[in-house]
Amino acid sequence: MNNTYKKNKVVKDYKYWQIHKEEFENHFWTLDGDIRQLIKDNPRSQEGKNFEKKLERLVSDRLKLTTI
Repeated sequence: MNNTYKKNKVVKDYKYWQIHKEEFENHFWTLDGDIRQLIKDNPRSQEGKNFEKKLERLVSDRLKLTTI
């Protein structure tokens, strides 16, 4: 396994999931009702995948700020 891959991989520990939950709550309810329903009905839909990517980016950004 490549070392750069390990360095860039986010560890999904307690802190990660705590921030993930906060970001989910902050952003899920700002989505259009139809989009929220699509994500609830099928989290693997394109909308669900896009939302998860957004959450991962937000969580990663917050973790980078706290790792110094």
